[in-house]
Amino acid sequence: QLDGRPRPLSFKASAIVLVADGEADDSNIQGLTKLDVPMINGLKQRARVLDIQKRDTWTNVEELYGKCAVVTCTVLLICCGYREPLMWQDALELASKLLAPGGLFLQYDTEKYGGFADVKKMKKFVAIKSLGLKLKVRSEPVQYYDDDGRMFIVVWQKEEN
Repeated sequence: QLDGRPRPLSFKASAIVLVADGEADDSNIQGLTKLDVPMINGLKQRARVLDIQKRDTWTNVEELYGKCAVVTCTVLLICCGYREPLMWQDALELASKLLAPGGLFLQYDTEKYGGFADVKKMKKFVAIKSLGLKLKVRSEPVQYYDDDGRMFIVVWQKEEN
């Protein structure tokens, strides 16, 4: 989709090719090589520097404010929660800016830090900051690892104007 040619999205298994070292024939590797250059160039053109904790970098994605149908944030707290347990709040604030009305923000993370997945705490934060997000889903633990704590999926929807 990155080369600008219109075509329908395909999520069929037949459209997905996994290539591991030494496990693919030459035709698969050649096919991927032809696709990689335009895809990589397209990604490079769209790449932006963004640090969720450095709000001055948020302006690097300002042109996307109010235009995104879906925003995701996964395992942020697993990676950095030990040093900044409330990073999930920054993610909610930025997602609120990025989402178009009706858009969805999907979070997948550990409940181990800062009250993530605590519905009462999260809704209170959203209300205090007037983020215009409505909680749609809070899953029961999806996975459980002793070190990471229980993992939850939380989905928010941007309210219509």
